[in-house]
Amino acid sequence: MTQVISEVLPKDSREKKLLGGFLAGREHIRRAIEKGDYSLFNGEEEPERQVTIDQFVRR
Repeated sequence: MTQVISEVLPKDSREKKLLGGFLAGREHIRRAIEKGDYSLFNGEEEPERQVTIDQFVRR
């Protein structure tokens, strides 16, 4: 549905650019998951670098 909306928006519209970025990011994540090269959390392999939600909010 996002692709269809993007196709009908004017070429230089802000909304079209935002949707294009969303679609590109979604495709990148899909390919990374297929390769087994994607983790949900940054620093997942390094627990000492993980930030809890409370720590993040306090920043």
